[in-house]
Amino acid sequence: SLFSKAYHPKTQALFDANRFDIVLNSVAYDTKPVLYAQDLSLRYKKPSAWWAKPAYKEVLFAINFMLFPEENLGIIGESGSGKSSLAKALMQLVSFDGQIAFAGASIAHLPNKQLQPYRKHIQMVFQDPYASLNPRHCVLDILSEGLILHFPHLSEQDRLDRIIQVIADVGLDNTVLAKFPYMFSGGQRQRIAIARALVLAPRVMILDEPTTALDSTIAKKLLHLLLDLQKKYAMSYIFITHNCDIVEHFCHRVLVLDDGRAVEMGPTHEVFHKPQHPKTQFLLQARFS
Repeated sequence: SLFSKAYHPKTQALFDANRFDIVLNSVAYDTKPVLYAQDLSLRYKKPSAWWAKPAYKEVLFAINFMLFPEENLGIIGESGSGKSSLAKALMQLVSFDGQIAFAGASIAHLPNKQLQPYRKHIQMVFQDPYASLNPRHCVLDILSEGLILHFPHLSEQDRLDRIIQVIADVGLDNTVLAKFPYMFSGGQRQRIAIARALVLAPRVMILDEPTTALDSTIAKKLLHLLLDLQKKYAMSYIFITHNCDIVEHFCHRVLVLDDGRAVEMGPTHEVFHKPQHPKTQFLLQARFS
């Protein structure tokens, strides 16, 4: 009875959160990709005694994909499939094999000094905003850090103006700038984490499980916020998640990972309605169980 006839506005809002009401923009696939990965492989060194021969665990196997301007690419898979490892490789936070190109320029394996100018163009929002935000810094310091590093020519007033604009863009007011991360809710902290990436005006934003720690109503608002920001800043998103429902509505294309391998990729509508690989079929069936 409750699910068929919800009377209270709060109950209705909770049920409505599962209806995303998202209209995606069209993507020009005949243009140059903004990000390109070729034969991207990754392995971690296993702990061993100093006298033993080094042993490695392969976690990614020759991943290939292209991300186009203002496109949302979803990456799905079970826990341990390599989703977060792929994000770390794209951010070049770990050593990897293969090639990564940004706007046609190869950026893989560059020395840190040469890579630095490109880092502001590819930013990441992590799953747990509380863990990724420095608890000892106020919001103003958190947002200023990247600007000081990547835009040292900006004056203090220019930095402040840019931060205030970005804070407004993510739906907060400038009174939050003097506060610390523990003073905010999970949804507010995630907005601050997005603002930290957004203040650098990136071309690509990698979102690693950004809605996992949020309830459905807050997650829906966050998705609509991301779409509004995409229109204003002309960004592309890589959306890493295990939530197939969100990917179906939010992403233009989807890449399916299984044990470090890309087993299926294509337009989201085609992959979700006619899945070819058994792992894709399993993931889609699991969401209805």
